[in-house]
Amino acid sequence: MRTSRLSARLELTRSLLPILAEKCAHLVVQTRSPLVVRDIDLLRRFDQLCVNLSITTDSEDVRRAFEPRNPPIQDRLDAAREVAEAGIPVAITMTPLLPIADPDGFASQVAETGARRFAIDQFADTSGHFRAGTGESARCLADDLAWDSDRYQFASAVITDRLAPNIRAGIAGFSPDYLLSNPSPR
Repeated sequence: MRTSRLSARLELTRSLLPILAEKCAHLVVQTRSPLVVRDIDLLRRFDQLCVNLSITTDSEDVRRAFEPRNPPIQDRLDAAREVAEAGIPVAITMTPLLPIADPDGFASQVAETGARRFAIDQFADTSGHFRAGTGESARCLADDLAWDSDRYQFASAVITDRLAPNIRAGIAGFSPDYLLSNPSPR
């Protein structure tokens, strides 16, 4: 949470939002931080906006192993709910999807935040330009936890079925056309 503390203290994002609101009507915010709720008043200034919150597992043990400096899962779920309740569109990004203990329960948790959109993906190859990838240490940790392609495919299928039709896989889940459009009824 070091980044969140620095951002909170310096209010970097908060200081940029009014400038962005004047210059562009569309914005997609990608974050893991519940600090986004601090900026709800400024986020409301955008004509089209989506706040993407990254929530990648249902296990605090897994989160601590893969994302030790990032906020707890419940804090992110609460932030997504608060932003959605403020009338701001929210997407939950499950990228990469980390080991999941209860795929159906996890899908219910993220759906109950009020998020309109969902993105899911497995670990990505780090080769290629302009795409985030998964480092070797994370791949080794996934192997240690027996998080293989079969387990990912099973969890992904359950989650996708539960969140359809408002879920996309891979880079399609990050398309502004998808994120800034009206969601389909569930």
